[in-house]
Amino acid sequence: MSDTTAERIADGAAAAQAMEFVRPALDVIRADYNKRAMELLRQGLTDPVKTAGAQKLSIALGVIDQVEAQIRAVISDGNIAKASHERASDMARVSEAEARRSFL
Repeated sequence: MSDTTAERIADGAAAAQAMEFVRPALDVIRADYNKRAMELLRQGLTDPVKTAGAQKLSIALGVIDQVEAQIRAVISDGNIAKASHERASDMARVSEAEARRSFL
């Protein structure tokens, strides 16, 4: 992840935009893998090849979930950085106004 607030905000915005395009693909892949896994389970896992296939599908589904979670984490970090930056800006404006009042 990026270190500066501006980079974190930019990364979050880029990740949110990317997620708009990636999410539908992840949803399709996830649905296909789940469907295939359910078919294998209905057939029974007495065949080692089917068992291995079900395990591979399970791992692939986990990878899809982790990719999505990482993108969501960057989006969340960007939102947190943006809120923190806005709070700091608000506090600076209040502090400047209070400083002006104290000199008057």
